[in-house]
Amino acid sequence: MSELQARYGHLALFFADGVAGSRINIVWKPAAFLPKPFRLSAAKDAMPVGGGRLVIPNIFAMVADISGLGKGLVVNVAMQ
Repeated sequence: MSELQARYGHLALFFADGVAGSRINIVWKPAAFLPKPFRLSAAKDAMPVGGGRLVIPNIFAMVADISGLGKGLVVNVAMQ
């Protein structure tokens, strides 16, 4: 969970369930999805909007990355 917070803490809040901690819940920060000017350093996880001058986080790429971080541990990723 600390790796998730390090990578995506600026975009989301992370919560582990109970004592077992077998589930991590992610709540995306709404302000994180407001269009921002394009920056090359953030292009990997960005999706262009507004003619390409603005970007928003690419949630699909981030979910795939999160799944990859837990390789061998992640059984399921569900979006609700």
